[in-house]
Amino acid sequence: MPSKAEKEREARALARKKEAEKKDKERKEKEAKIKKRLESHQAVTIKARVDMIKHGVIVEVLNTVQAKLAQEAGFNAICPYDYPQAVINKMGNPLTSDPRVVRDMINSVVIPVMAKVRVGHIIEAQMAEHLGANIIDESNYTTKLMTKHMSKRGFKVPFICAVETLEDCFRRIEEGATMLRNREPYGKSFAHTITAIRTIYNSLRALKISDADLAAVAKADAAAAAATADGANKAITLSSDVMAAKVAIRAKEEFLQKFTNLDTQEMIKKAINKGELPVPFYGYGSICTPNDVAMLRKMGCGAIISNIAFRADNPRRRLKKLVEASTCYNNAGKMAELSIGTNEQPIVATVRPMF
Repeated sequence: MPSKAEKEREARALARKKEAEKKDKERKEKEAKIKKRLESHQAVTIKARVDMIKHGVIVEVLNTVQAKLAQEAGFNAICPYDYPQAVINKMGNPLTSDPRVVRDMINSVVIPVMAKVRVGHIIEAQMAEHLGANIIDESNYTTKLMTKHMSKRGFKVPFICAVETLEDCFRRIEEGATMLRNREPYGKSFAHTITAIRTIYNSLRALKISDADLAAVAKADAAAAAATADGANKAITLSSDVMAAKVAIRAKEEFLQKFTNLDTQEMIKKAINKGELPVPFYGYGSICTPNDVAMLRKMGCGAIISNIAFRADNPRRRLKKLVEASTCYNNAGKMAELSIGTNEQPIVATVRPMF
C-alpha cells in the first residue's frame, strides 16, 4: 500500500502533467489562431486593405492596452510604436518596431495593424509581412542615412510612404505605394501639417490647363505660324492669359519628362485632369483635437494621430471624439459639441502616459 508521501508525489506529478497538457493546448490554439489570421490576411487583396482604412483615422500605440482602447474608440487602424514621439524626437529611433510588439498587437485586436520599417529596408518589410501586418509604413522617421526606397510590387501588403513634394508622390506610387502621408513635422504646429499638404495639392492643380487656355494657345500658335508662312516679320502680341497658359504647358511637360515610364506619365495626366492624387493621402503631425481631424477630412485626407493623444486628461474620451470628428466634419453643430473641453487639458509631450 503506497504511503502518504508517495500519494502526494503522484498527485504533484499528475498536476504537473495536467498543467503541461493545458499549456500545450493553449499553445496549439494560439498557433492555430495565428495561422488562421495569416491565411485570411493573405486572402485579402491590397485594394481591399486600402479601402478598409481609406479616409479613416489611425493612431500610434505603445502597448496592447492602448491598442484595445483605440479599437474600442473606433479607430480604423493602429500603428505599434516602441517609444513615445517625444523620446524619438530627442534621441532618435534607428530601428524598426520590435517584432514581438507587432505580433502582440496583431493578436490583441481585429482592426488593421500598420508596422513601421526603415526606408529601403526590404528585410524589415518582409518580416512585417510575415508577422501578419496589414499595412507597412516605409517611413523615414528613423534615420536619414537610408534614402533609397524599395520596390513594393512584390508584396501582398499595401505600403504607405512619407512625401514632401508632388514628385515624391508619384515616385512612391511608381514604386508601388498605395497610400501617402506628409513628412512628420517634428516639433512643429498643426499649421505646418496643413501647409505641407496644401503645397502638394497646389502643385498638382497648378499643372492643370483648361480647354479654353489650350484653345487660346493653339490659336496663337496658328497665328504665329501663318505670319511666318507669309514672310511677315510682324511680332505677334500675346495676351497675359496666353502667356500664362504657355508657361503652364511648359511646366507640365517638364514635370512629365522627369518620369520615363509611360504608364506613370499616363497616371500623372489623369491625376492632373482630376485635380487629385490617385491614392489616399493622410495628414500626420500635431493632430490633437477633433477640429484638426475635421480639417483634414474637409481637405479629403485621413489622419494619423500621434501617441501623444493617450496623454490627454481623459484619453478614452479624447480618442472617441477624434474618431467621431472623422465622420461628422460637415456638421458644424456636432463639431461644436465635440470641441467642448478639448482645450482644457493641453496634450503635453512631457506628461507621463496613463497607459
